[in-house]
Formats: sequence, C-alpha cells, structure tokens
Amino acid sequence: MRLPGMLTAVVAHPPVFGGKLKSIDDGAAKTIKGVQAVLRIPVDRGGQGVAVIADGYWPAKQARDLSAAAKGRDYHCESHARSSFGSRRT
Repeated sequence: MRLPGMLTAVVAHPPVFGGKLKSIDDGAAKTIKGVQAVLRIPVDRGGQGVAVIADGYWPAKQARDLSAAAKGRDYHCESHARSSFGSRRT
C-alpha cells in the first residue's frame, strides 16, 4: 500500500553492540534520486545507527548500501578486555 507523501526508512546497524559513529558521510547517499535525509539514530545497547529516509524502499536501500556506515567503516568500537565468561588461565 502506498499513500501520498509516504516515506520509507532503512537502517544500518553498527557491526558490534554499542558501536558509535565517528561521522556520517551522506554525500554519496544523497545522490540517489528520492533520498530525503540521512540521520544518526540510537539503536539497542547504547549504539548508534544510520537511517536513510527516501520516497520508497529501493532508493533508501541503495543509499544505505552506499554509505560507509553500512560497511562498518565509520564506527568506533571499543574492545572489551574481559569476555563475558571471565578470564581463562593457561
């Protein structure tokens, strides 16, 4: 179903839980016809994602796939010294 003025959002999630965006380069995404906005959004476990808003699913998906965030390159990810299972001695 399509309504007049309806927009579609597609989200790029961080590659790890809690991943934070360093920056958003929306230049390539905005070259796709129909893209209205590229936004930084909060996602689960304190992370940040990117939402691409467009006139339809296909332009939103194409723009999301072009972004460096979708490829995991614009994220700052902290590595944890201890695993959730505790330290292992050898």
